[in-house]
Amino acid sequence: MNPTSKESLQAPVLPELWHALVQRAPVPMVELQGPGHIISYVNPAFCRLVAKDRKALVGMPLTKIIQEGDRCLDVLDRVYRTTEPETHTESEQPETHPPYWSYAIWPILDANQQSVGLMMQVTETTSFHQQTSAMNQELLLSSVHQHELTELAEKLNDRLRAEIAERERAVEALRLAREFDEAVMTNMGEGLYTVDDRGRVTSMNRAAEKLLGWKLDELRGKKMHDVTHYKHPDGRPFPAEECAGLHALAQGQTLTDHEDVFIRKDGTFFHVEFSSSPLHEGDKITGLVVVFRDITERKRAQERLEHTIAERTRDLQQANMALLRDMEERKKLHDQLLQAQKMESIGTLAGGIAHDFNNILSIIGGYALILSGYGSHNRDIEESLTVINDTVQRGSRLVQQLLTLARKSSTSVEAVDINGLVTELIGLVTQTFPKTIEFSSALEGNLPPITGDKNQIEQALLNLCVNARDAMSNGGRLNFRTQSIDGANLEHLGETNDRRYVCIEVNDTGMGMDEGIRKRIFEPFFTTKDIGHGTGLGLSVVYGIVENHNGFIDVESKPQSGTSFRLYFPLADCSEKPAAEQIVKTGFETTARSNGYGTILVVEDEQNMIKLLCRVLERHGYKILTASDGETAVDIYQHSKEAIDVVVLDLGLPKMMGREVLHRIKNENPDAKVVIATGYLEPALKAEIDRAGVKYFLSKPYRPDDVVQALHLIERES
Repeated sequence: MNPTSKESLQAPVLPELWHALVQRAPVPMVELQGPGHIISYVNPAFCRLVAKDRKALVGMPLTKIIQEGDRCLDVLDRVYRTTEPETHTESEQPETHPPYWSYAIWPILDANQQSVGLMMQVTETTSFHQQTSAMNQELLLSSVHQHELTELAEKLNDRLRAEIAERERAVEALRLAREFDEAVMTNMGEGLYTVDDRGRVTSMNRAAEKLLGWKLDELRGKKMHDVTHYKHPDGRPFPAEECAGLHALAQGQTLTDHEDVFIRKDGTFFHVEFSSSPLHEGDKITGLVVVFRDITERKRAQERLEHTIAERTRDLQQANMALLRDMEERKKLHDQLLQAQKMESIGTLAGGIAHDFNNILSIIGGYALILSGYGSHNRDIEESLTVINDTVQRGSRLVQQLLTLARKSSTSVEAVDINGLVTELIGLVTQTFPKTIEFSSALEGNLPPITGDKNQIEQALLNLCVNARDAMSNGGRLNFRTQSIDGANLEHLGETNDRRYVCIEVNDTGMGMDEGIRKRIFEPFFTTKDIGHGTGLGLSVVYGIVENHNGFIDVESKPQSGTSFRLYFPLADCSEKPAAEQIVKTGFETTARSNGYGTILVVEDEQNMIKLLCRVLERHGYKILTASDGETAVDIYQHSKEAIDVVVLDLGLPKMMGREVLHRIKNENPDAKVVIATGYLEPALKAEIDRAGVKYFLSKPYRPDDVVQALHLIERES
């Protein structure tokens, strides 16, 4: 191989970082390779010095620039042979450009301390030589005194020494920089390698060799991507076009803290973080320097942290879901409590209305009874009185509905066959509802009976059917379903005190309702029907009946999607009646007038009722004392108890309740005869009154003749 040809040259022997530093040096520098002193690298300052471009110089022997016989060639050979650097002040090359220069030469050594090349720094002295020659000419031609010549020579020498010192400082600075760069590359913990403009390895430090498992001699001249970056961890090929480092090299861009995966010599993968910067010669990109570190442990720690965070997040999500469920349950319980409180308040109001309404009906019916004695021969009066009595009966039924809503209606407890009841109801509505409505049923076989009031349950189901019929004005389907269900599945509806329940579901395909209406359907007198087409009590009565049986009611509905009502009744033996005890009624028809005896204390807060009772009882021969509140009644009895034979006592009184009045009277006279008038008696109060020795009750609304018949019973027993 011809050692002077460009094709036979090896890659530059100095690291790319050193070349990057020399590239920017202001003094001319040239790197020579081998004993033939072949130019392998020049910096821009040297190119300017010799007036040649880099391409023309690289690969050229230095003897093409330095004339044969110049002592510089001897110095080059001697430094290469002895490995001792030398400095010479001047070389005369009159046929070159520049013709005069000074130079410093030091060897480039391999690992065995053998010369492989030389580094030469050149300083042009042409200007200085020209000035010296001019001065010599002037000295020869002038008659300047000797001391002036000496001063001038000293100045020139000082200037020359300053230039030499500056040159030596530059050489020393370059040497120190080179040693520093080599020390940094050798001892740095991060891996460092350089590639040329085609991605081929040109240098690599020890840390890179250790991390990659490759020696520099094994990788020099090979494309780094093809060795350490050619596939993904999952085995997929990694095209060079997708390599971030090669892309940065091609674009002349800098990468900072880029994460990737490298491949070791043994084929294992490891995570790295690398930064890269392009190397330039002028405007040309000549290569890339890459600094990388192994971040496998950091990635593992990050994965462990992410796993921990994911677990914590999952735990927090589960806790949050549990909290949301708990909040939803609390909200449901809160809504149920509000609904129960609202219905309780409405029930109390309805009970109060029923009490007052009973008084009104009693007055109307009483006076109608009185008028009947005067109009028995007048057909118009008889017809009018019949209408009045019928209206009173309708009002009485409405009062019963209000009392059912208020859970203060009388109940008859018995075992109820739900499947039989539903079957009978389907037969009834099939005959009476429009033919455009179809019926179907799915009744669970061997369904156990429940304990309750058959008539009330039938009334509740009939109200639901009527409601469904009105919602299907254009026809539809009405479905009935029964089943037994575990009480644990009903906890979302409230507190379940029984293990098993019977569910009666009534489902229609009607117009349905929105959530706003659904929340109000059990409110008394709330209705979406036109005026005159409903009282607004149908569903309120259903609610009261279900509550009266310690059950639950659930509703599902959406606009244009129909409505489903589910009634739940407990499957439990009931030793106590679920609502009120039966109130004893006299139930007598109008009787002929008969003379009574004794004094009657009438305790009633309704003045018109007092007037009516006084009028009727006085006609029957009784003496009447009246009291419109509890305190007055007690005061009258205390002062006139010897004269009073019977007390007719309403329980709903102002100032002092009727039960307290009863106890005060019994304290005054344990044998006192008392008739209790009320529309409803709670079981506990009924038991309390029984213990007080009261035997006679009037169920409102009552007629005056009912009072007379009760007094006659007392007289006969006495």
